[in-house]
Amino acid sequence: MHNTSLFLMTAILLFLLPRAGFAETVATIQTEAVTERAIYGGLGGGTGPIGAVTEFFAPENPSPFLTLGGEHAALFSSGHVYIVQNENAWQVCGDAAATACVPCGECAQMKDTLAALDISKTAGTYKQQAATFTYNAKSGTAARVELHKPAANGQATPYITGVAGAQTHAQAADRFAGTAFLFKSAREKDYTICPAPRYDASACLVCTDCMGKESLFDAAENGTTPH
Repeated sequence: MHNTSLFLMTAILLFLLPRAGFAETVATIQTEAVTERAIYGGLGGGTGPIGAVTEFFAPENPSPFLTLGGEHAALFSSGHVYIVQNENAWQVCGDAAATACVPCGECAQMKDTLAALDISKTAGTYKQQAATFTYNAKSGTAARVELHKPAANGQATPYITGVAGAQTHAQAADRFAGTAFLFKSAREKDYTICPAPRYDASACLVCTDCMGKESLFDAAENGTTPH
């Protein structure tokens, strides 16, 4: 009887204790970079920074999707950040277990924007390097370029064509020198031609005839070419 009363009293006390807040991961966002930037004031005679901010960049976007005060980049090295809501407190975490987090007061107002970047919604949209294309000749204009491989048996040189898009720098073709890097997302039909092994909308060209020419691409590290 004594044990039963003790059990009931313990249960009542546990029920009356404040319950811990329930943490919910609102969004898991892929990051291409997390950087720190010093900020400077415009008044006074001081020349040093008055503080710093940490900026979070998603792939294929030159502007940060989130900026937090302070230097926190060391907490975010996994390639993803986790937006976590714990009752009314919001945090940005560097791991799925939410053990390395920074408070984010502005996240509540940005929840729809942040949710739209969740990997469940961006899957297949970001471009990944699919192959390379080594060539020996280049022709065309600043907005359109043909990258030619050596001719075989006196035939015309095989080539692929890149065309500058609306966001591309007018002289993007001038940046190509010997090797083109081909990028493609799972949701795209054709490839994008870039002068460096990193997708950059201001420098890359849309390939208008790469589909069906995969046999011209250079072998990947595993000895195969994309199909």
